[in-house]
Amino acid sequence: MKPGLVAAKPYTPRTGQLDALRNSTLHFYVGSGLSAASGLVGWGEMAKSVEEYRTSIEKLQPKRPIPTSAESLSTYFREFADEEVATTSGPVRRLSRQAIDLGDVWKENCLKRTRLLNCLLRYSTDQFWPGSEAGILVPFGEPDLALQRFLWRSSCTGILTPNYDTLIEQAYYTIVMRRSLLRVYRYTAEFLPFIQTNPRFVLKLHGDINDIRTMQFDPEAAWNPGGVFSVGNVRVDLTGVYSDILQNSSVVYVGAGMRDRTIIELHTAWRRRATTSAGLRVALIPTSEVNVIRDELQQRGVEKSLYDDIVFLSYDGNPNLAKTDSVRTFLEEIAQVRPNCLDLADDGETV
Repeated sequence: MKPGLVAAKPYTPRTGQLDALRNSTLHFYVGSGLSAASGLVGWGEMAKSVEEYRTSIEKLQPKRPIPTSAESLSTYFREFADEEVATTSGPVRRLSRQAIDLGDVWKENCLKRTRLLNCLLRYSTDQFWPGSEAGILVPFGEPDLALQRFLWRSSCTGILTPNYDTLIEQAYYTIVMRRSLLRVYRYTAEFLPFIQTNPRFVLKLHGDINDIRTMQFDPEAAWNPGGVFSVGNVRVDLTGVYSDILQNSSVVYVGAGMRDRTIIELHTAWRRRATTSAGLRVALIPTSEVNVIRDELQQRGVEKSLYDDIVFLSYDGNPNLAKTDSVRTFLEEIAQVRPNCLDLADDGETV
């Protein structure tokens, strides 16, 4: 298959397009598309819930307009997390424990901003939004985590994700009972240069909800001079880990828009390394996104050849697949072509 955005072609199940993933070490780069498929709301809907909370519970006025662009949404959530108001007191750790207490019944007067963010990134809003007398926190079940479970059933080594939620980790725990064998790292970890020594790992590129203060709501600013990713060894460690993974294994990009600042920085560093790799790099994207990615990269002044080493498969253009089933079929095929599919005996007892 020919790599590059201009050579993108429809994904056709079980025609050998993914056979090259059979025997190589495998990693995934997972974007927010998989979280949305599980039931987590997108940033726009989340912003509506946040603004409703500010005005109806904190009684803050006037009501602010809901941002529409990704950049303005990032700024909105960063300001919401940092804004000091009288109702936001209370230790983050205690609120986090409350938020994951299944079946916990809570009311408007005990909500805090930290807890709201916790809930928005752990549960479907249908399960907890306090518009009624009380909300019941309901965890995601195996059907909700079907896509994430296929990631692990492919016997991949690691998953890189900018997502703040913990659905990827939760999916692993539904398959393997020995939780201690999965290591989860944030971009702040000093262990990043050695992350590939783990049998299974998740790297949270933008932080996550388990440590709210690590969450980078504005990755654009984080990569700019003086930003979090440009301080100390963070940039070197992140780009180094990404490049090492691409050099030594195959990488599948799924649920990712391929045009945010983080993936651009990581892949640019890899291309500058100018080294060869025996692995396959393949991305599944909607057909409609092909030109969008190309146009946005051009607007950013990024080399149009940035992704010329990635094979792009599209899933809207295949009349034999419904849009909602395409990603699942894609991930299921990857798991099936892998020789150790479902064989997680080395990780302990499976369920």
